[in-house]
Amino acid sequence: MGGSESRNAGEIEKEMNYICLVTDEAAQDFTHAQDWYEDRRIGLGSEFQQALDRKLAMLCHLPEMHPLYFENKVRRGMLSDYPYSLYYTVSKNIVEIVALLHDHLDIMPVLSKRVT
Repeated sequence: MGGSESRNAGEIEKEMNYICLVTDEAAQDFTHAQDWYEDRRIGLGSEFQQALDRKLAMLCHLPEMHPLYFENKVRRGMLSDYPYSLYYTVSKNIVEIVALLHDHLDIMPVLSKRVT
């Protein structure tokens, strides 16, 4: 198909610009986890932050890449190389990060409080 030819609607890939928001509680989760890693080894907190930034960028570009996980509303994106997951909701063009939680934590009470 040449550049001047049009495509059928079914052939066009869905591209949407998402607005990514981080709740205050999730921002506190980020800081707590990064500080914990930095206390273990200088520079490890920065490495953790880079992994978190990569996952956030991915989620904000393709938020529906992860299945629904909690109450048919919250999705879970696991971080590479760290035992943490991001929990987020998608509504229209808004991705809201509600938590960053350790994978061995009982997440249900936390998510129950943070997701309305």
